[in-house]
Amino acid sequence: MNNFVGYISSITQDKIIIKVPFDNIDQNFCINKDFYINSFLETNITNNFSIILKVNSINDNYDNNFNVIEWKRSKVTVCSTIIGTYNKIENSFSDKLEKYPKINNEVYLLEEKVLKTICSVDSKYLSIKVGNLINNKNIEISSNFNNLFGKHLGIFGKTGSGKSRTIAHLIRSTLNKELYKNDKKIEFSRYFNPKIIIFDYNGEYTNIVNENYIQRYDLLSNDETLWPLINFNIGSYESLDLYEYIEIFGFTETMSNHLIGRISEIDNLKKLMDVAKEKEDYKTKYDLPRINKFIKNPFFVKNLKVFESEKPELNFLYDFMNNKFKHVMIIKMNYKNPIDKLIFTLITKLIHNSSMTNNRHILIVMDESHRLFKDDNQIFHKYLELLVREGRKFNFSLWLSTQSLSDIPELYISQCSNFIVHTLNNYKDIMQVQNCCDFRLKLFEFLSTIGVQNAIVFGEAFSTFFSIKIKSTKKLSVVNSDVFDNWNKQL
Repeated sequence: MNNFVGYISSITQDKIIIKVPFDNIDQNFCINKDFYINSFLETNITNNFSIILKVNSINDNYDNNFNVIEWKRSKVTVCSTIIGTYNKIENSFSDKLEKYPKINNEVYLLEEKVLKTICSVDSKYLSIKVGNLINNKNIEISSNFNNLFGKHLGIFGKTGSGKSRTIAHLIRSTLNKELYKNDKKIEFSRYFNPKIIIFDYNGEYTNIVNENYIQRYDLLSNDETLWPLINFNIGSYESLDLYEYIEIFGFTETMSNHLIGRISEIDNLKKLMDVAKEKEDYKTKYDLPRINKFIKNPFFVKNLKVFESEKPELNFLYDFMNNKFKHVMIIKMNYKNPIDKLIFTLITKLIHNSSMTNNRHILIVMDESHRLFKDDNQIFHKYLELLVREGRKFNFSLWLSTQSLSDIPELYISQCSNFIVHTLNNYKDIMQVQNCCDFRLKLFEFLSTIGVQNAIVFGEAFSTFFSIKIKSTKKLSVVNSDVFDNWNKQL
């Protein structure tokens, strides 16, 4: 097969234009059956090194005013992006570029064996298979497992684009021991063995992995197993202090001063409510609604004894971290519910305060994360922000899954080291991701058309940026299936 494409005619900082000779185009105006948008190309800069390119566009320069001879010499041009350098001696790839090619250099389609090297992780590192190239199903895309699970990851895409199934595939691959080192499957527990906490907003992760691996709590149902394990005392190391509760409730200055004046009496959440109601003017339009949001909440009423109890005998996080068999904790919760937000704040503070003594890494997966940040009260994500800022220090990483990037504070996106981006249509959302990625990757050119379960992946866990099809995985739990069934009956 002839892999010759053409000659370099123009070079900029990040792009190379290639002229394709007329003789290299068949009667169907095709250069090569393996040549398409996102194809990988190669041009030599020395005997041992070559520049790797990626096709962005293919342009027909035909114009009736052109001289026929000139037209035959260069009818088609190819615009490509420089993605890195390939070392032929070491059979290794780097996304760094130390030297540019020259004008009139010959350009060829990249050999498949070289492409496989670029798409894989150095065999000395632990790797996980994420998917396959969209245009070449024979090429698997792997990522550095420690970087993917040990650093913050942004998983973005509109509803139905495949975010949840991507998360499920990565976690299932981990627990099913589908990890590789030196091209051999290994047990992940021998290397990096994170504990995973999933905040499940839609109830999609019920069957994510074998039940033997899961410890689950459902705050949306009558499941009360988590409540006795949470410390609602005020001022203890594992709970919130009075000032934080005042901030959570958003009390007026008058009410806040009243509570602080009685601080020695307030040792639990129930007592806080009682002292607040002793204030004659607590029924203001500001304080009463904030108190009622909690005291009239069915969870609060039902679990009143929990809110005034002593410190729980068993710390749920300590129990989970030291359980040899449970690797995933699923907490089904609604970020809109004030009690659930309180639970989230307590959990993140507990992780923050205990992280120094934990010898295990904690990965938090936040489904529909934008819903938490829609609340103007920043106390709910105060400790999450502290964890995100210094993840390595706290032995912590975060996976943010969202369809609405504009509702996510910029800090969280900027702290992500890796990205898996599914279909996005909102220009503002696309540009927000664009600002965090390699300037050579023009996301807005193809993110709105890549299809379900396809994604652009890039970051420290990947050798460069790829357009991939995420590996198929077992279907997740159906959400609101009865609604869709009713719709189908009416049609």
